[in-house]
Amino acid sequence: MDFSEIFFSELKDKVSESINIIEELKKSKDKKYIKDLYRIFHTLKGSASLVNLENFRDFSHKVEQYFKESLESEKLPDESFLDNLIAIISNFSNKNTDLTETEVKDFLEILEGKKDASENIVISEKEIFKISEISEYISKVLEIENSILRNDLKSALSEIRNLKKYLLNTLDEIVFVKLENILKDLKKLVSREANRYGKKVELLLEIENVKIEKEDSKDIIDILVHLVRNSIAHGIENPDERKKLGKNEVGKIWIRSYVDQGNIFIEVEDDGKGLDIEKIENKVKEKNLNVTPLEAIFLPGFSSKDKADELSGRGIGLDMVKNFANLRGGDVKVETQKGKGTKFTVFFKTKSFITKVLVVEDSERIFAIETSHILKIENYNEKEMQIENKIASEGKLYEIYYKSKKPKFVIITKNEKAIVVNNIIGTFDGQLIVQEIREIKGFIKNIFSSPIPLLDTNTLKKNVTSKNEEKKKILLIDDSIVTRNVVSKFLENRGYNVVTAKNGYDGIEKFKNQEFDIVISDVEIPRINGFEITRKIKEINHNVPVIIFSTLSQKNFDKAIESGADSFISKDEPPENLLRLIEKFSK
Repeated sequence: MDFSEIFFSELKDKVSESINIIEELKKSKDKKYIKDLYRIFHTLKGSASLVNLENFRDFSHKVEQYFKESLESEKLPDESFLDNLIAIISNFSNKNTDLTETEVKDFLEILEGKKDASENIVISEKEIFKISEISEYISKVLEIENSILRNDLKSALSEIRNLKKYLLNTLDEIVFVKLENILKDLKKLVSREANRYGKKVELLLEIENVKIEKEDSKDIIDILVHLVRNSIAHGIENPDERKKLGKNEVGKIWIRSYVDQGNIFIEVEDDGKGLDIEKIENKVKEKNLNVTPLEAIFLPGFSSKDKADELSGRGIGLDMVKNFANLRGGDVKVETQKGKGTKFTVFFKTKSFITKVLVVEDSERIFAIETSHILKIENYNEKEMQIENKIASEGKLYEIYYKSKKPKFVIITKNEKAIVVNNIIGTFDGQLIVQEIREIKGFIKNIFSSPIPLLDTNTLKKNVTSKNEEKKKILLIDDSIVTRNVVSKFLENRGYNVVTAKNGYDGIEKFKNQEFDIVISDVEIPRINGFEITRKIKEINHNVPVIIFSTLSQKNFDKAIESGADSFISKDEPPENLLRLIEKFSK
């Protein structure tokens, strides 16, 4: 059973419990039931977050907020709201996938009284496939099903891979566009701008088969137009000047694009006069800025007052270029040489639905390495291969950056690092959750029941070795079975020993009888809440860090601090952020 199945199992129980409580509330008008309903939807919200069911999370949050407002105002919920809520959640027992955005929108309109509960929910065009596409998918699924029924697993695996390829191609057509297709009119712009300034300019495109997201295409066009115009207006000299300098009278601008290790690179280079660094330095001093000249040109409005000089063309708008790259996990760099030209390199992470990885095993851990980063794999032989802290292979030495306690295989990366591991599990396709933690690039999901760390081979520090450390022991207190299962499994796969407790009294009793390094507690727990749990734990041993793990408001954050908690994190955040916080307290 995977974690989403656990969620839907819990959902059925919570729906049944909610309906019973709502009926009791309607009969008795006892306000104590409001808190029970608030707690149930608070739990569902947190559970949905942990298993990435974002629309269930958003719906549960809205309902939770309604009951929270009822608690604070000490008013009974509107009876029509309660009836509509029963009508909506009664259908949840049959769900095994996330709600659609349209369903969430319609359900909220029903709760707000804007729409009758008996109305049919309309699915928007964006949420349905064409009939022909659905038919094709069904056909392929039937082939797989029948192969499995015939026990022809080899054919089933082949058909699944074909279906995966078909789906990826469909997504590719929907999401991406070839960069060369959106640059078709750029040569016309170059010709027009060159004539405007009385210059001769040739545009050269060196673009590999690079695809960008359609939603980014307008921004990328704007960036390239901006950089090309600047090159023409302020970089490329006029024909007479170029002749005097011994240059060809026709200036050149190159646009290059390529993909490297998950990043798209776009270069715009000219063979003009280069940036006037001295002039930019004077402007930096004049404005009393604590930056280098090549950092200054990316500041918003850096040269807005000097419209006629070098700074004007190179400064205005470059902040937009940098912001675009930064927001997509990249950056922009500039190289310039007086009299030779200038090159801007914009790079950002490419979107990928599939990441191919090699999964390897250490003494106590499993982690992954992107196959695109691997140069070669060899059997480890200490006598023949290892020279001090280096691996000898085909006449070349590679620094060892990671070595397990029982080495059997050597993985040489393309950036010439050696990683020595116990075992190679295999090559798999997975999906990347980007979350940089120390030397981890992120986490790969859909290979095992919980995500596994993806090693960032670019940031590995020299001489990292497997440590024979005693496992840190964590107490996890939460009434949600989903939270207990997801978080404990996730942390155990990262080398932690996790003990769970389903309520506060159970957690406090376990804390009294065992030694723990860290305690993680939810807030909304039956009988005794997380703040009181924190106080009691701190009374027993104030040195043990307590992390409040909940969907906290600012008010609850203040309460967490008052109770003595050392930190807090929202369940809306990915589990990897919780891991980062635990690592901080584990040092």
